Amino acid sequence: MKNTEVPHLEKQIFMNQKPIRIMTMVLLGTIIASVLAFVWATIYWEDYSETWQFVESGNLVDTGLAPSVYKWSIIVGIGTTILYVLVKKLIDTDIPILGVSQKGVYVNQTSVRRTFLEWNEIKDVQLLKNGNLDITLNSPEEILKRQPKIIRHTFKEAHIKAGNPVDIINFTSDDDFESVVQLILKYSAAEEAGSSKVSTSGVTSPKQLLNNVVWAIRGSKFLTQDAFEKELQDYSVLITKKKVENSTIQQLSEITVVYEDFASDEDDPVFTLTADNGVSFSVVELLYKMHNQLVNHLKDRDHVYFEGLHLGSPGEENKPPVYFLSLGS
Repeated sequence: MKNTEVPHLEKQIFMNQKPIRIMTMVLLGTIIASVLAFVWATIYWEDYSETWQFVESGNLVDTGLAPSVYKWSIIVGIGTTILYVLVKKLIDTDIPILGVSQKGVYVNQTSVRRTFLEWNEIKDVQLLKNGNLDITLNSPEEILKRQPKIIRHTFKEAHIKAGNPVDIINFTSDDDFESVVQLILKYSAAEEAGSSKVSTSGVTSPKQLLNNVVWAIRGSKFLTQDAFEKELQDYSVLITKKKVENSTIQQLSEITVVYEDFASDEDDPVFTLTADNGVSFSVVELLYKMHNQLVNHLKDRDHVYFEGLHLGSPGEENKPPVYFLSLGS
C-alpha cells in the first residue's frame, strides 16, 4: 500500500473543516490585498514618494506612502504565500486524521502523516486523562521511511532521538473521536492477547474494579443515570471530600457480577451487564447498573456499603469475565 492511500477503515474521523476554510480564505485575501497594494505602489510611485540624498554618502533613498506600501506588500505577500502553501500541503481536510480497523490504526496528524500502522508495528497504546491517545512504536526508524520529506526531521527528533510516543489529538469537533479511540484500545488489547478476532476472552481484565469508590446500595432504583450520578457525587463529597472521577474502564464492555449473599438462603444474585456504547463502561454507568440490579435484594440489610469488585474468572470464549462484589456494613 502506498503511503498516500487510505485503507478500508471500520471507523474514521476528519479534521474540522470550518476553521481551516476560514484560515485559507483569510490567507488568500491577504495575498490578493498584497498584490493590489504592490500594483498601486508601482503605479503611483511618483505621486506618493519623495527622494532624499544623504550628504555624506550621496546615496539616494525614497520615502513616503508608496515606498512603504511597496516594501510591506512584498514582505506580507511572500510570507503569507509561504504560509498558504504550507497549510494546503500539511493540513488534510478530505483525508481522515484518524481511523481504525482490525488490521491497525490510520494516523494523519502533526508528526505522522497518512500512515497506516499495523498492530505488529505498535508497541503500546495508552489512553491519557485528557482523552487523547499515546501510541508507542516498535520500530520508529521504519515508520520514518514512510513519512513525507517535509516532516522527517520532526519525526526523527520526536520519535527516534527523544523516544516520544505518537500523540493522537482530537483536532475535530466530531463526537466520534472518543468512539474511535475506544475501538483502538479494544483492538489493541485483542492483539496483545494474541487474537486477530476481537472477543471478550481477548481482553485483559483488571483484577480489581471501583475499589476506591464509596457508595451505599440502598433506597430504591434510579430512573436515569444522571439522577444516580448526582446522588453518587453528593455522597462521595460527604464521605471523602472529593467527587468520583467518572473515567472509562478500558476494554471492558461486558461483565458478569456475582454477589455471595451469606445472609440469605436464596440463590446468590448473578447478573451480566453490558456497556451502553458496546465498547467500555464508565465508572458511573457500571455502578448505576449494579445498584439497580441489587437494591431490592438488599432491602433491610446491613451489608450495603460498596467495597469494590475483584476478578473471579477472566472469561472464556465469547463469555464475559466474572467479578465478585464485596459489600461491607
